[in-house]
Amino acid sequence: MIKVPGTNEGMPVIEKLISLGINVNVTLLFSRDMYKKSAKAYINGLKNLNKEQIDINKVNSVASFFISRIDTEVDKIVDDKIKGKIAIYNALMAYQDYKEMFYCEDFQRIENIGGKKQRLLWASTSVKNPEYNPLLYVKNLIQPGKACLLYLVVRRTLTTRYSGRKNS
Repeated sequence: MIKVPGTNEGMPVIEKLISLGINVNVTLLFSRDMYKKSAKAYINGLKNLNKEQIDINKVNSVASFFISRIDTEVDKIVDDKIKGKIAIYNALMAYQDYKEMFYCEDFQRIENIGGKKQRLLWASTSVKNPEYNPLLYVKNLIQPGKACLLYLVVRRTLTTRYSGRKNS
């Protein structure tokens, strides 16, 4: 997969690469607005794909939606009651956007000819605030149809917690 930043400048690039059958990892997504634009670029790319020359079944994309970096910045300005919660809320709302875009009649027509849903991937899932549970984001963001990028500290915590081994 080719990484393309989830910026306004990246959107036409995503659409073009997908239309050429090139798999794309849309990276550096922090807002729902940019996520929705990236999903639309993916969908438009599939619609513009030359199905005579390119097998739509082989075209894939992930949208890497960054989590902990949101709280790192927002926690500086919000009330203590909601610290560590804004990124989770933002991501859960992005998941709602994902379902609206990929479980609709319009996308069903693309799936009927072999197109695949763009995978929503939670990136930056390791907490930056040492006061937070290391599994804060993972526990709150596990949803069907998504990939979750687990960093080493999160994997170690899961391994330790569920295997009985000591964390090393």
